[in-house]
Amino acid sequence: MKRYRIFSFDFDSRASSLEPIQEQWEDKVKELHAQNRENTIKGLAAQFGEQNLDIKVNNFVDLKFKPFSVAAFHNKFLEQIRNSYVVGSYYPALTGACALGERILNHMV
Repeated sequence: MKRYRIFSFDFDSRASSLEPIQEQWEDKVKELHAQNRENTIKGLAAQFGEQNLDIKVNNFVDLKFKPFSVAAFHNKFLEQIRNSYVVGSYYPALTGACALGERILNHMV
């Protein structure tokens, strides 16, 4: 009998669509990238709100890709930390990151 071990994880690659357009790309690729960028910004506006959207987009770009973790209980806390940082709540994001780091360290010990 086969048993499958299921991991809870997610992958967020939206940050790659916010990178600037490269000059060496073909015209069709540039057009698709611009369309993906526009759709991603609309999605971020829907998720985080329209107010100060340019700051939120810059914060989202600063975080880059979401790190891959197979430890399911870390993912939900990391998501909360990232969301706090994107909306501009830097102190709660820092506090959450420190608490998550301590939690990971406690699990390792």
